[in-house]
Amino acid sequence: MSYKAKAVDEGRQIETTRLCSECRKDTLVATLVQYGARCHSCYEFYLRSAPKTETANKRRDGPKAWAWHLRAREQSGARLSIVQRDMWRAGLERELEAMDRDVIDMGPA
Repeated sequence: MSYKAKAVDEGRQIETTRLCSECRKDTLVATLVQYGARCHSCYEFYLRSAPKTETANKRRDGPKAWAWHLRAREQSGARLSIVQRDMWRAGLERELEAMDRDVIDMGPA
């Protein structure tokens, strides 16, 4: 790991610098800590290039849209954390039971 220390005239503090993980430019450690091991310009680029994800809209889709959204993600093959799986299942427990009852009540066609 490459780093160097340099003296700053104001207050005689020692500030260390390390390399940005993206562009390898010498950057103050405080900046790297603030921006996730990136310099400010690399962090700005990271924010601009982040993929837009579709989120559930509570007003449009109802109060449990987040749970339906997580269920759809899991069914499409996305990996969810244990907490995410448990939360959507608990949130939709009654709705899913009602759907199962409706299918059973309809009987064979």
